[in-house]
Amino acid sequence: MHNHKQQYHHSGFVCVAAILFLLCGKAALAHPMPNSFIQLDIHERSISADIQVPLDELGLALRGKIQENIAELPTKQVLERNYSEIASYLLQHSTARTRAGLPWSVEIEAMRLDSSSNPINGQFYELFVRMVMKPPEGSPVQDFVWFYDAVLHQVVTHSALVAVRYDWGAGIIDESSQRNSREVGVIAWDIRSNTLAPFTLPPMERSMWQGFAGMFVLGMEHIRLGIDHLLFLIVLLLPAPLTQNGKRWGRFGGVRYAALRLLSIITAFTLGHSLTLLVGALKIVSIDSRVVELCIAASIAVSALHALRPMFAQREMWIAAGFGLVHGLAFAETLQHLELGAIQLALSIAGFNIGIEWMQLCIVVSIIPFLILLSKGRLYAGVRIIAAVSAMIAAFAWGIERWSGQENLITPFIEQCTRNIASVGLMWGIFAVVSVLMWYGERTLLPTLRA
Repeated sequence: MHNHKQQYHHSGFVCVAAILFLLCGKAALAHPMPNSFIQLDIHERSISADIQVPLDELGLALRGKIQENIAELPTKQVLERNYSEIASYLLQHSTARTRAGLPWSVEIEAMRLDSSSNPINGQFYELFVRMVMKPPEGSPVQDFVWFYDAVLHQVVTHSALVAVRYDWGAGIIDESSQRNSREVGVIAWDIRSNTLAPFTLPPMERSMWQGFAGMFVLGMEHIRLGIDHLLFLIVLLLPAPLTQNGKRWGRFGGVRYAALRLLSIITAFTLGHSLTLLVGALKIVSIDSRVVELCIAASIAVSALHALRPMFAQREMWIAAGFGLVHGLAFAETLQHLELGAIQLALSIAGFNIGIEWMQLCIVVSIIPFLILLSKGRLYAGVRIIAAVSAMIAAFAWGIERWSGQENLITPFIEQCTRNIASVGLMWGIFAVVSVLMWYGERTLLPTLRA
């Protein structure tokens, strides 16, 4: 019978293990075993735990509970043969209570096996478990005492690192990235006191403002890392300062002309994606994500063709608004999975959209002055063509990858260049310097050489 007291006692086994650990300390430190890793998503009415358990360690804990040694089975057969036994074992060793002792419901939502590796242990297999825990009616999710000792009750040198990956009220928002997780504790045997204490959520500052601020930052990150959204807008802005000369782009139309056209395109794009961000986040409209991603790739290709030859001159704002509707649906996917109340959802939509607009504005404002400088010169035609062709290649690479699900050589290169802030800063610096030099050269050096 699993014990749910505040501390677990396993005296004889723990003492023997402690002595062996001390006697073999150097060897243990040289070859540490992989430990478990738990990520918690704290929603308004539930806590989800994504648990990673090394398969070898799990096999040691399950000896005698199942007929075979799962560490010696072919990987695919581990869950096929022993799913119910493993699930039952995990549920026996993972229970939750309120501080007053009222039980939470605990369910296993999914299990899968995958391989991991580290420099010390090399490659090893892990069991990935998604567990959903719900408090009794009327109890807040923060009233959480978790008695978790899977593997630990048998392998006393094992430990489980616990991190909060999502907690809206604490401003921890991005569930898709471990980088934003906040470590909150370790579940491990205390060798000195011979106890295994239950896990409780540490006190965190939680408020509506924290949630809004977290969504604002997430919106900024979405644009900073979402190079496809920015690329569409930037490529559409490329010919905006130019006049139309028949079926070709003409010369610079003047600062006022360029500023008005640039502003109209940016505003139209903002209105378009803000509308579908709202209806998508409220789940009024839902479109298959693969279709949305393909449409985004198509929007970049269309804007690149327009940058080469006028396709819809003087109507760019309508194109920006139309394709902005598609980009807004992609933005909304980030919010659709959040389990939030009405007020939290409203603040999330507002914070996320303001973050998108702020980052978009910062980037566009940093580019527009140099874009206007470049467009004043004759060499701008070459810059515009190179940029448009490059964007078209990127659009086709994205489209193929998102339709087939297979990575190609181009998309990892683009992501590598744009995800690093230093490389983005370097590219912007080169663009700014080249823009000024080209403008200065055409204004002063070329007339001198001609004279």
